[in-house]
Amino acid sequence: MRWRALTAASTFALAVGCGPHGESNLTAYLQTYQSRWDGVATLPDWTVRVVAERPTQGAQQGKFFAGETFWDSRTIDLYQGSLSVLPHEVHHVALGPPSADHQGWCPFGDWEAREGILDELGYLGCPE
Repeated sequence: MRWRALTAASTFALAVGCGPHGESNLTAYLQTYQSRWDGVATLPDWTVRVVAERPTQGAQQGKFFAGETFWDSRTIDLYQGSLSVLPHEVHHVALGPPSADHQGWCPFGDWEAREGILDELGYLGCPE
């Protein structure tokens, strides 16, 4: 998997470098994910971009998007202040495009919360 950091305005611009601290955080989140969930065979073909502004494609007013998975370009965008959503986006890659509706994600949400990665049980529609 390739890591790229981007500045963002209305569109994503030139790569500016992620830096060792951000890259090590991403690696740690990825290793934590892989220690529990099956490997994602296609992940090496994907690019993870860390962006300076929150991804907004498909966002609804009042909704916070910290990351987004783009199937056609095999790209994951992560907001620089929310690197912890990497396991969530990798889970999308593992499950494929039908995972966009988050149906059946409660076991994943439970795991995320137990690991202290992210508590998104409400977002996933799971009992808290």
